[in-house]
Amino acid sequence: MTMDFADRLERVEPSATLAISNLAAELEADGVDVVDLSVGEPDFPTPENVVEAGKEALDAGHTTYTPSNGIPALKEAIVDKLDGDGLDYSTDEIIVTPGGKQALYETFQALVGDGDEVVLLDPAWVSYEAMAKMAGGDISRVDLSSHGFQLEPALEALGETVSGDTELLVVNSPSNPSGAVFTDAALERVRDLAVDHNVTVISDEIYDAVTYGVEQTSLGSLEGMGDRTVTINGFSKAYSMTGWRLGYLA
Repeated sequence: MTMDFADRLERVEPSATLAISNLAAELEADGVDVVDLSVGEPDFPTPENVVEAGKEALDAGHTTYTPSNGIPALKEAIVDKLDGDGLDYSTDEIIVTPGGKQALYETFQALVGDGDEVVLLDPAWVSYEAMAKMAGGDISRVDLSSHGFQLEPALEALGETVSGDTELLVVNSPSNPSGAVFTDAALERVRDLAVDHNVTVISDEIYDAVTYGVEQTSLGSLEGMGDRTVTINGFSKAYSMTGWRLGYLA
């Protein structure tokens, strides 16, 4: 028997990140000294207080099904965190997911249909393209590499790309892979374009705690963006909890 796969699988390719990570692991196993820049893995263990809290929860029997969108106490803590970022959400607007990647996937599936235009800022995390294509979207790109990976010098190109045909714009600041933190002026221009063309924006802020000498602004905190921004975040990078698979969208 030959298994028939859905056509959507033809739209995506295997993860380049995992391919490089696997190659690095093979080289290390052969004794090669490798500097692995593939996977966004913090170089410190999960903090002990987090580990102890996890153990206590297990010992207390918190191992049954939870509400599908997250336990109330965690959602309340997320609301408090987002409030500190200038974002006004209620617990009803928070969905906890098994990792930030799942939060992104669910958002793409909810917002992108066949033929919808999705605008990416290159270089972009490789999974954005795969998720957009899985949802049936068409990709348009704005290249930041010739502008020191910053968005502000590329705003003219962004303005020429985003239009009334654009369904979704993905903004990742701090950026993976470049690490660039976009300026407030750049984000304000994103806001203007989103409002003018009625575009929804994903603001992927998973690296918001990994900045050096510069402050990151949450896009949804800008006037006019609260109702048209989906904020993606999680615990993997800030708290070195990659294997815990815990993220959220708001």
